[in-house]
Amino acid sequence: AAAHAVRVAEREGLLLIPADRKDSTTGYKNVTHNVEQSGVRKYKLQMQKKGKRLSCGLFGTAEEAALAYARTPEGRADAERLRRPAPVPRTAAAIEAVQQAEREGLTLVLSANATGYKNVTVDQRKSKCQLQVRAAGR
Repeated sequence: AAAHAVRVAEREGLLLIPADRKDSTTGYKNVTHNVEQSGVRKYKLQMQKKGKRLSCGLFGTAEEAALAYARTPEGRADAERLRRPAPVPRTAAAIEAVQQAEREGLTLVLSANATGYKNVTVDQRKSKCQLQVRAAGR
């Protein structure tokens, strides 16, 4: 069933969106392992809309749940952001940061967020980007 969901996504031109969080147990955005559910439907798709958490169904595999998300307008928007080329550094500081990462052999991980990079957010009050990393759930 998992391989079938991946093939269907490819056939439909959809992208299974990788999880934003490092602590994801499934590897897919908005898909969680439902510990309360035993049996064949043990993966839950949940999304947030207008500040409310919506349960969008239970699935047999994480890939099936990810496929369901990929078919939503939110999933399509995330895929569009991920398919965009990496952000082009526009300031001397940004260019230096990209060059430094290359010198150190680091990979800047792309994300479907507004900055284009995983764990990097924009502080609207200061018009600056900031890195947010969680370790051990903190």
